[in-house]
Amino acid sequence: MADIISRPTAPADDADAIRLKKIKDGLTRRHARERRFRAYGVAAIVAAIGFVVILFSMILYKGLPAFTQAELSLNVYFDPEVLSADEPPVQGEGQSAAEYQRAVLGWQRQVTMLNWNRLIEAAIIEAAPDAQVDTRSALSIVETSERFVLRDMFVENPGLLGQTIPVSLLASANADNWLKGNIDRSLPDSQQQLSADARALADRLLEEGKIRFAFAGHIFTNVDSRSAPASAGLAGAFVGSLYMMLVVIVLAVPIGVMSAVYLEEFAPKNRLTDLIEVNINNLAAVPSIVFGLLGAAVFINYFRLPLSALAAGWRPGSDADDASDDHHRYAFGPACRAAVVATGSTRPRCVEDANRVPPRSAGHLSWHPDGHHHRCRAGAG
Repeated sequence: MADIISRPTAPADDADAIRLKKIKDGLTRRHARERRFRAYGVAAIVAAIGFVVILFSMILYKGLPAFTQAELSLNVYFDPEVLSADEPPVQGEGQSAAEYQRAVLGWQRQVTMLNWNRLIEAAIIEAAPDAQVDTRSALSIVETSERFVLRDMFVENPGLLGQTIPVSLLASANADNWLKGNIDRSLPDSQQQLSADARALADRLLEEGKIRFAFAGHIFTNVDSRSAPASAGLAGAFVGSLYMMLVVIVLAVPIGVMSAVYLEEFAPKNRLTDLIEVNINNLAAVPSIVFGLLGAAVFINYFRLPLSALAAGWRPGSDADDASDDHHRYAFGPACRAAVVATGSTRPRCVEDANRVPPRSAGHLSWHPDGHHHRCRAGAG
């Protein structure tokens, strides 16, 4: 009797065992999928970090040489036969300051007209006396603006006349690129920026230690230059960006904040305000380069604004190169203003109606509680 009763439990036990086995197998597969998913995520993160490291490594590898500049260490002789200028003026008794300043400027103009390149050429020939180079090849490895360095030294101290002074002069951009290996040395002479004699002279001076690579500190203090690219710097870009941000702050922030508050709090809700808000949101999403092109087309071509205007940091003697900065300043203002309006319009929504109604019921104007609570509740955004 006991055997008959216990027989039906065997299939049930087998079914439970099969079910538990399926559950265990399912959990095993699920845990394996989770481990693979985690592994894929970690691999993706590691790959992303690796790509970022590779990107910045390439940027540093290719960008760091730009912060070094080839310099020539030469002994420059201030030859009296070349520097045949008058004695520097001395303020006489009874001579006014204006007359003395006029005399000094006339003497400086006379000094500027002297042939300073002859001093540089003589110093290069002295550094490599047996090199067979002509004047043009010798001067091509030195930056063209370095003659003014010698002029300024002489103007500051006329007593240098007849003396030999060690001077560091910047190498030309072509010589700097040649020595850094940025120019293919296998190219024929017709495709090289420097002559064969100039290239051989630069290599020789580098081997002898008379050309060295030093930190190019002028890159942060000098402005851009087309005639002397080796001495060009980023000071103009820094100042232009500063002017642009000042103009944008003055034009965009006050108008944008006031427009946002008015549209959100006081403007009636109708089709016109909806159209304005939609266009503001669209303008806020437009890339800034589009506004730059818009400024070039509208402000200069149609409105005929001057190439360098007062509101955009005008300065006397500015050239046509400033136009690219100025129309970006004019156009970047509306771009930032649209972004300020789009962002600022969401700030008043942080103020609950419970904080608006009691002050107004007490007789305050509508903007009194709004202004206070906007600063307190929405200021963090």
